[in-house]
Parts: sequence; C-alpha cells; structure tokens
Amino acid sequence: MSIHTRNRPGRVLAAAAFITSACLLMMTACSSSDTSTGDGSSPGADAASIPPYSGPESDLPTSYGLPAKKPGKTLTFGYLNNTSGNELTNALGEGFEAEAKFLGAKTIVLDSQLKVDREVSNFQQLLAQGVDGILVNPLDPKALSPLIKQAQEKGIPLIGVDVALENGELPEGFTGQIMKGADHQAYETAKAIAAEKAGAKFGILNIAFPVAGPLYQMERSKYWAAKFGLEFAGERSNATDDSNGAAAVSGPMLSKDPDLDAIIAYNDPSALGAVTAARASGRELIAAGSNGGSDGIGGVKAGKLLMTTSVDAVRIGAMALAGLYNVRTDQNLPLPKSILVAAKVVTRENADSFASFDELADSIERTGLTATP
Repeated sequence: MSIHTRNRPGRVLAAAAFITSACLLMMTACSSSDTSTGDGSSPGADAASIPPYSGPESDLPTSYGLPAKKPGKTLTFGYLNNTSGNELTNALGEGFEAEAKFLGAKTIVLDSQLKVDREVSNFQQLLAQGVDGILVNPLDPKALSPLIKQAQEKGIPLIGVDVALENGELPEGFTGQIMKGADHQAYETAKAIAAEKAGAKFGILNIAFPVAGPLYQMERSKYWAAKFGLEFAGERSNATDDSNGAAAVSGPMLSKDPDLDAIIAYNDPSALGAVTAARASGRELIAAGSNGGSDGIGGVKAGKLLMTTSVDAVRIGAMALAGLYNVRTDQNLPLPKSILVAAKVVTRENADSFASFDELADSIERTGLTATP
C-alpha cells in the first residue's frame, strides 16, 4: 500500500472564522443623488448600516467532536483530492494527514488532476485498497455515484466537502459533509464591495469545471450583491484555473464594458489575473478573491485585491479525519449531517495576523484538533 507523506508546496495562509447570527435587514441601493461626491465617483455604503450575516449557514454545528486515540487500532483513510495544483486542496490534505498522525492512523492521498475519469479511477483504487473511510472533495459527484454505492455496501464511511449546498440533503452514501461557508463568503464579498463603492457594477469570474462549491459561491455572490444594490454585468469562466487564464478572459470583459467597477472571482489567482488585465489597459479595478492562499493574501497586502476570504482548509481536512475516525471507533456518534468550518475575511488591516497552513498543520500533528480554531 502506498502511503502518502505530507508535501508542502509553499506557505499558505488561513484561519478559521466566526459567523454572527442576526436578522437580515433588506438593503436598498442608494440613488445616484445620494451617493454622488461631485467628481462622478460613488462612496461606499456606511459600514454601520450593513446588517450582519444571517443566512442558511448561521446555525450549523462546527465540529464532529474530538476523538480520543484508540490504542491497537490500525486504520487507513483516503483523501480524494480533486487537484494537487491548488493550495487550498493541498492544505485539506495537510490537515487530514496531521490529525491522522496524531491519532496513529495512516493516509492515502490521490490526485485527480481536475479530470473526472481520473477521479473515478482513484476512487476505485481506494476501494480496492480497503481503506477505512474516505474524504471526498469531488469534481463531479454524479460520476462517482456507482462507487459511492459500492462504498456504502462495504460499510466505508464517506465525508464530503460541499456536496450538498443548496438544500443540505446529503447524497445517498455520504456519512456527512463539511461546508466551507460559501454563502457567508459570498455575503462578505458583496458587503466589502458595497462598502468600497455603493452601486458598483461588477462581473463574475467563475470556475470552468463542475466543482459544486465555487459554482454555488458565485451564484450566491450574485444574490447578495443584489441585496447590497450592486449591478451585475455578466460573467466569464476561467478555463485554466490560474491567473493567466483569468487575465485572458477578463480583457474582453473590460473592453466591452468601460464602466465595470469590480470583479468577484472564485479564487485568488483569478482575481489577480483580472487586476493584471485591467492595469494593462490603464484601468483600476476593485477585485475580490476567495480561498486566502499565499498569492491572495499577498495581493491584499500589495493593494491589488480589496479583500479575500481565507478558508481554514487545514481544519477542514483534520475535522474530516476526526469524523471518519469517530465512526470507526464509535465515538461522538451520531455525526451531524453537515458542519461548518467558516472562512474569515482578509483585508489590509488584518492580513499579517494569519498563521500559515504549515504552522496550523504542525500544531494539529503535535496536539490534535482543538475544540475551537
């Protein structure tokens, strides 16, 4: 059996977050007469007037419970990584491995390289190797349906990442899911842009692959943007999942619409690519990313990005391992169907306060998960 050891591609920044629960007040867009500054620009909305988040993720539990190590148990868990070319998904693996080492378990991590057929074959490999549980960060859950059924028949627990976002109903065969807070991230992004420029006209840079989490987050970004009085101007997809691909599709979007104020992107490289395209044409752009990778937080510090949302990927991976270990050792059962490991807003004011993914993983490997981030 091939056992994966942690390979750290670089320092990645992350932190967990809290969600404030309160009643959402409907906002109305400010009229041009209300927001005019006399120079044609529009100031941002008053931060005090923006209501706190109170969406569908407000009341979710945040933990599977912390398992105690069971001596004499030799367990092996698999992580189905949809791509190793992404800091966030690699950090999920770091957390998964760190908690496994703390609990005395082994891990197998397989890279699907953003290819659905590879994801299917990797899942088949994990089943053939007889793993005791699998963390699934799926490209296409439907393509995995026959294998998920096989895992269910074999009694292999599955924990997914963002596999049931819209209604919370888990696909058959999943023991549970961990949500990254896509709706709350969408709210915070729209809120930040509205605070920067009321009534801003914005475009979306979306993922070109059938990954449910980012697609849902961009849809919710449009929803919350409308609540905050922002004007949606259209969207493009980034076929290469990097900054160069984003720059290539952002250029035509900017040329077509000289009044475009802002870009909301599904990841940090795409947001940075949009900024590159804008500056190449002599324009400034309000850009917001997501994931909170090293490039994104660096972009915030450099003033290229207004903000990003930092996903606590290490804790997500570690919590998934803890959940699977709980099932196999009969602890903290029954597991909640869905839990939230929330992201945190990163701005220039707080960007220096985030620990790296490596530091977070090292801490978990030494002492295990803690009750709170």
